[in-house]
Amino acid sequence: MNRTSKQIIAPHFARMFAVGLAGISAAAHTILGTLDTLVPVMETDLPLFIRGTMWAAWHMVSGFLIYSTYVFWKGGEAARAFAWLYVLAGGLFIVNGLRLEGLYGLITLPQWVLLLPAGVAALISGPRLPLRG
Repeated sequence: MNRTSKQIIAPHFARMFAVGLAGISAAAHTILGTLDTLVPVMETDLPLFIRGTMWAAWHMVSGFLIYSTYVFWKGGEAARAFAWLYVLAGGLFIVNGLRLEGLYGLITLPQWVLLLPAGVAALISGPRLPLRG
């Protein structure tokens, strides 16, 4: 069965869109978020077990976001699993933002803007398809 160019190009566009958004998420979290969120928390007088847990969790999420960019690039079942994690995380930020501050919370916690579309795009991309049909 021959595939049309739409059937070939659309999944590749969705995959590249997911990869791009995942890369932006990884960079924003690792660079901007560290300066904006992690450093101020680490400079407080919170107990060490809170600061240490925050430090470790922050770097675990950084690693996850960086690795997910590669996983989305490769495609396959792992990309599908990571995509669902992105969708769930995006939904969590929406629920948390709305619960904590109403609609303004969606601006205060904007992570969902990258996570949700990246996850949906990765799900849409389906299995990795060759460029030549």
